[in-house]
Amino acid sequence: MERRSNRSRKPKIHFDDQIAQSSKPSKPSTVPKVSAKPTKPTAKSNEKPLKLPTNLPVSDPIEDLCSQTAKLDIKAKKKAKSDEIARLTKLGFQGVLEEVKPLEEVKFEPFNPGDHREPKVNIPSNIDPADPLALLDLFITPKMYATIAENTNLYAISKNAPIAPTKSSSQY
Repeated sequence: MERRSNRSRKPKIHFDDQIAQSSKPSKPSTVPKVSAKPTKPTAKSNEKPLKLPTNLPVSDPIEDLCSQTAKLDIKAKKKAKSDEIARLTKLGFQGVLEEVKPLEEVKFEPFNPGDHREPKVNIPSNIDPADPLALLDLFITPKMYATIAENTNLYAISKNAPIAPTKSSSQY
C-alpha cells in the first residue's frame, strides 16, 4: 500500500533554469500602505464601507520589529554569558567541586518509555542471520562495494603501495 501526501509539491527547478531565471532583474518588493481613512462606497456597491477607528495609530512593521528586538537586550545577555564563562574558566578543580550541588538537592526522574514490549528482530526471511556478510549486504549495495574498492586502490596508488590483483578484486 503506497501512502502519498495530500500537499502539493513544489515544482522542480533545474540548475540551468535557475540561472536563466536569476539573470532577469527582479522587481523590488513593496509593502502595500494601509490607509486609516475609510473608503467611499461606489455606485455599483450597496455595501457600507468599513469604518476603522480613528484613534489607532498607524504603525510601521519595521519599527515594530526594531522595538521588539531592542526589548530583547541581546548585548547585555551576551556580556552576562561571557562573564559567566570567564568566571567558570578561572575556577580550579576545587572551585568546581564547591559549585556542584549536594546529591540531596539533585532530583532524578528516570525516563518512562510507556508500554514495554520485547525486542524483535526484523530481518527478511531470505537472509541468513548467522551470515555477517548477508547482514552487511542489507546496508551496502554492490555499487558501494565497487566504489570502496576503487577508492581504496586509488589511495594505495597515491601512497606508492604495491598492488597485486587477487581473485576478489577482479570480480568488480
